[in-house]
Amino acid sequence: MAGRFTFKLEAVLEQRKHVERLRQREVASAQQKLLELQAELDALAAVKRASAKDLRGTGKLSAASLAAHQRFAAAMRHKSVTLNLGIIEARRELDAAQVVLVEAAKHRKVMEKLREREQDRWTEQMRKREAAEADEIAAARHAHASN
Repeated sequence: MAGRFTFKLEAVLEQRKHVERLRQREVASAQQKLLELQAELDALAAVKRASAKDLRGTGKLSAASLAAHQRFAAAMRHKSVTLNLGIIEARRELDAAQVVLVEAAKHRKVMEKLREREQDRWTEQMRKREAAEADEIAAARHAHASN
């Protein structure tokens, strides 16, 4: 009886699976960074809306409070531009990480297909060997019965 199937390139397949998992983590990290920046931008927009509402709600505008609000609004615009640039960069990083992940998945799938083909070949060889052994046994029995 034959042994079990062993894929000679199993270590390569495992290494490619490992690389793919690393790339998945990199994509997840890039997605998390993007989500954090977007959340920060959303929070900043909420602060700007609340500040504008507070300014309108006071009724009394002094030159000092108007100047303070202008400084605050300028700082918020600057922070908003910075966050938007960060989001653009985070999207680029995410896109690049996704491209690398797709490539790693392709490399893994190639090895899996190779493993599958080799296992199919091995299974077919085992089936043929077992059929030949069964034929030999039947022929031997027939020869023995004829004597």
